Amino acid sequence: MTEVQKQFVTKVKVLKLGGVKAYRGWKELCRGYDNIGATEVDFKNFARDIKTYIGNFDAQMFVENLIERKDTCNATYGTNKYDMVFVPFTGVDHHKRCITFGAGLIGDESIECYTWLFKTFLEAMGGCQPRIIITDQDKSMKSVVPEVFKESTHAYVSMSGLMRVTSRSESENSFFDGFLTPHLTLVEFWVCYESALEAQRHKQSKLNSDNKHSEIPRKTKSNVEVHASEMYSHNIFKDFQIELVADFVDCRFKDVEKIDETKIYILTDLRMPNKSWNVAYSPDNMEITCSVLCFERMGLLCSIAFGFYTTKIFRKYKNST
Repeated sequence: MTEVQKQFVTKVKVLKLGGVKAYRGWKELCRGYDNIGATEVDFKNFARDIKTYIGNFDAQMFVENLIERKDTCNATYGTNKYDMVFVPFTGVDHHKRCITFGAGLIGDESIECYTWLFKTFLEAMGGCQPRIIITDQDKSMKSVVPEVFKESTHAYVSMSGLMRVTSRSESENSFFDGFLTPHLTLVEFWVCYESALEAQRHKQSKLNSDNKHSEIPRKTKSNVEVHASEMYSHNIFKDFQIELVADFVDCRFKDVEKIDETKIYILTDLRMPNKSWNVAYSPDNMEITCSVLCFERMGLLCSIAFGFYTTKIFRKYKNST
């Protein structure tokens, strides 16, 4: 086998291709078996030799790789050949896509292992704690998360939120499944994991570029919408537009109450006529607190919050203070 062929066999391991499939792939590249210059057995043997060599120095190579890197919450994914549990830390980026903040390998799903993993992750994040952590009902996580992430809100997957959370969890598992297999050595795992993150970063960069060079049509004449179109990604901006349009069409002022020095404005939504929401306005800093809590949960103002800001009531109250 040539050096180029050996490099090819090594590289396609990232795509979960063994010696036989590498041989067939090389045949397509050189347009025929007669042009390969090596046999299927040669490809199989070389793929086997790579795995054997890695196996003899696996742990040492893996640690050295991590040290070199240093110098320069769904845990249901499968285990590798050492029966270690792969735990990715998954969030949602500004395109509403899953993004991996980090990942860890632990020996089991015990309290001790999760404690070590979460503390290590927190240290790697510079001590910056996530605002919200969503996990399943795993007993170990239940006890560890509040102890390590003291400033975070810990939410469990309930039946009402099961579909959305499960969908994202399955999406993340499916993404890694395209790169990882349960029987990888540590070094093979590391190479495949890096390839997976590279693919993730590439997709995000492409979306960033697409957003930069295209626009979403406006739905109102509001200056707020113009500003939002410059600040948000297309996917987030579409959610923003839904709430902004709902404000103009469906939100109505109902009543106002006063608690101490704070005025509580009560608004309704024609889409849900039997419900009402409260908006508390602080004239000192011109901040509002909306009972929908959409901004706290998603980083977006909801139609009720917009309803307060855009009504004559707010403008009249603002001018009188």
